[in-house]
Amino acid sequence: MRKLRCAAFLATALALGGCSCGAARAVPDGGAGDAAAADRWTPDARDAPVFEARCIGDWPADPGATPQPSLATSAKQVLWRRTLPWVGYRTEIALGGDHIALVGGNKLWILDLAGNVTGEMLDGTSLRGNGPLADAEGNFLFVTTSAYSVTPAGTVRWKTPLVQGYAPDTIPSSAALSPAGILYVATSAGTLFALRASDGYIVWRRGVGGDPQNSAAPVTVGPGIGDTVFVGGAPYAAPTGEPAARLSVDGTLVAPGAASYSGIIEAGYAELVGERYQWRLYQLDPCGRLLREWPPDGGWSPYYFIGFSDNLVLGSDQGGHNTYVYSSAGERLLGPAPWRGVGLALGADGAMYAAECNGGQSLDTQSMSLIAYAPSLAETWSLDLGVPCTAGGVVLADNGMLITARELPNGIEVIAVQTASPGLARTSYPTHGFNNRRTNWLGP
Repeated sequence: MRKLRCAAFLATALALGGCSCGAARAVPDGGAGDAAAADRWTPDARDAPVFEARCIGDWPADPGATPQPSLATSAKQVLWRRTLPWVGYRTEIALGGDHIALVGGNKLWILDLAGNVTGEMLDGTSLRGNGPLADAEGNFLFVTTSAYSVTPAGTVRWKTPLVQGYAPDTIPSSAALSPAGILYVATSAGTLFALRASDGYIVWRRGVGGDPQNSAAPVTVGPGIGDTVFVGGAPYAAPTGEPAARLSVDGTLVAPGAASYSGIIEAGYAELVGERYQWRLYQLDPCGRLLREWPPDGGWSPYYFIGFSDNLVLGSDQGGHNTYVYSSAGERLLGPAPWRGVGLALGADGAMYAAECNGGQSLDTQSMSLIAYAPSLAETWSLDLGVPCTAGGVVLADNGMLITARELPNGIEVIAVQTASPGLARTSYPTHGFNNRRTNWLGP
């Protein structure tokens, strides 16, 4: 059985961003790094760079979120659609205050919750951008060959170059934003940066190489937990950039994808069984010690939510598409229950939302349906959004508005759908990226 480990498998299967699976290798502090010379990544932890093991500190406290009453509104209706005259949608949306932002190619688009464009920012010196993330003040962070902070009106607050000279082919990584306001991002040139989100000042930089399985791509950045940020699956001290030993189970490297307030790291890898990949999921403590492995015959799908009381909502392809709910101690609470689509978000009322592709031979010709599930896992409604099925992430505002976007042949379509959920659940992992701001960090 061939094994492939990739933190991006934890992202929504509809999110079309690249999968960078490599383990970062540290080079001298301040070095430029060399993606072409990065160590080829191997599946055995004994062949990985040797660093001292460390426990994750400053684990955030549980805010004690509980299910809220649903909104007294008529759900299952499209509120508005807006087509942006741009291409290259990067699959992520961030919500900051009463505005959303998304990236198409090398351009950042900002809209209000009525679907009106309030700001935009084009970086003509780069071919591709990444993000966006929203800071605590409602500004949006956008990364190309430079890092930017942009107001909801599209005004650039600051710009910090991440490469020297003109290098439009340089690819930025995914990013993570800590509760302390530090932005972590890497580039395909091989350098990891820590920047202050308030003014763009570079706190530290470290050479980490590129993705060993794709020398033209950067390593993934995130998730962040407490005083640790994971880069290419490897833990780094968030304040200083010092690397630590990779997480492993019985000599097999595992990639962290999420974490719960009860001090549990969700980590795993995708294993090729026959002609299909199955997700192998483990739970580790803050020091990387194994707590439990989910049943080996589960055939887990690469999505999940962490809900109230740190319950884990898991999808499985074993014996059909089903979903289960487990307690943080591993006790099955619900399921198996039939489930359609890929999980997108967990609402503050406990409702869950998924997207399913129907008909056609490709995503471009398939129709996309948005599906709502009750906390009991029973399907409550389904809404056909038409062709194509090229959507990525979603945000869920406090007024019940669920917003997604998808690539069209002639632009990027943004769609707002009314739900009865009073926003996103304030649990540890209610959606890809941990929260509506897409900080990729455990905590508010």
